[in-house]
Amino acid sequence: MSTSSSGGNRPDAGPPTCGPTCDLTARTCTSGAYGGCQDDPPQSIRLSPATLTLATGGTADLTVEVVLSSGEVVPVPLGAAFVATPQGILSVDSSGHVTAQGTGTAEVKAYVMGMQSNVCTVTVQGMAEARGLWVTRWDYTSVTNIEQILTNAQEAGFNQVYWQVRGRADAFYNSTLEPWGSELTGTLGGNPGFDPLQTAITKAHELGLELHAWVNTFPAWSAGTAIPDSTPPHPLKAHPEWQQVDTAGNPPSSGYLALSPGNVAVREHIQAVLTEISAYDIDGLHLDYIRYVGRDLSHDAASEAAYATAQQANPSLTYADFQRDAVADMVARARTALSTHHPDKPLSAAVWFVYENEWNWSSVSQGNIDFYQDTERWLAAGSVDVLIPMIYFPLTTPPGGRLDFLTLVDDHVARAAAHGRWVYAGFESDQELDEIEAEINVARTHGTHGTVAFAYSTLLQRGHLETLPQGVFAEPADVPQMPWLSP
Repeated sequence: MSTSSSGGNRPDAGPPTCGPTCDLTARTCTSGAYGGCQDDPPQSIRLSPATLTLATGGTADLTVEVVLSSGEVVPVPLGAAFVATPQGILSVDSSGHVTAQGTGTAEVKAYVMGMQSNVCTVTVQGMAEARGLWVTRWDYTSVTNIEQILTNAQEAGFNQVYWQVRGRADAFYNSTLEPWGSELTGTLGGNPGFDPLQTAITKAHELGLELHAWVNTFPAWSAGTAIPDSTPPHPLKAHPEWQQVDTAGNPPSSGYLALSPGNVAVREHIQAVLTEISAYDIDGLHLDYIRYVGRDLSHDAASEAAYATAQQANPSLTYADFQRDAVADMVARARTALSTHHPDKPLSAAVWFVYENEWNWSSVSQGNIDFYQDTERWLAAGSVDVLIPMIYFPLTTPPGGRLDFLTLVDDHVARAAAHGRWVYAGFESDQELDEIEAEINVARTHGTHGTVAFAYSTLLQRGHLETLPQGVFAEPADVPQMPWLSP
């Protein structure tokens, strides 16, 4: 609004007149029908942006402004009416908030004081969300069942598979560094006669699926069992000093024997393995067990010596922080390995469901405290692109109960979003279909960019592969592209 009857901006000009009340600071009339000040009436209505692209289910806000005769642009104080045509593609409420409902192109116009705005053209594309599926090393042994698994995944509405290629410091691809996994032939180091990873990549891409290579990072063998001879030798067979042990020098008695993150030789070996895997045409690298296997482990000689050296430089360094540093360094090395061949592909990590127990839930283990998995540090460093928390617990009624799926989704999303990174919510597939669909819908409305199901074999057994595409996966979806990774 001008301060001059002639439309200029002279500071000595007298005040204009404007209906019953005029707020010169806000440049709006605060009562009555908006007609502009008498010396600077409205000439047109401007709607912005002029073009907009959304995915189905996406939202955006439109802005309506009044262009005065002087050329000054002011907000519309009393709201506007919006019309979107054709119907069914999107809705617009009275504040200009757009919600995309179906694919296609629609035109939106705003009406204020009998004047019509310019057109905003809105293109609504198909839904964009990651729909991932973990496929374990026990699920396949032949070309035929690899191809069947991927066909089933695609038909069920998934657009990503997390394909396990390393389980216990072994290989389910053609490796020069570690022996073939025994699950393929029954013998550690036994050549299956084909390359499972290459077979899976070829078929996945034929079907339009992304294939992310899934590795168990530190697990090395099953506790209490002997490691067979093989060619190449298993890492723990060649380097027994690499394993995680307690202060008495004992490895775990159950679960996995594991390589020690605190030993730099271990980290260098795993980085070489990940670089080898990344030479394949994968769509991403996925880290699992990127943590210590227990709270009181990694007291191997190399880790103790490395800590002593680090503490000389930083006397306040605790052993716990030394362990967090070691795991964070492994994540950074994984990023380097992937970037050697695929700088535009994402690094993801399956992470503990609770980062730290902020809710005082009983009997809950914590990723950062119990396993030295400091995802906050990884996010801050930009080492990881997407976290996949393993939230294998249901929604609670009311929300906020112990290990509530929604509460944990919100916590992980907030941490990742603070650093401009994403979350895909990992969910347990061994549940009733209505619970699975409710969790997927919660993930959609609480800031995640997708979900990942654990795991293929359970979905198959429960019959969910046939029912998901009839419900929450009825509409096809594209994997959302991370803008910071665009080539």
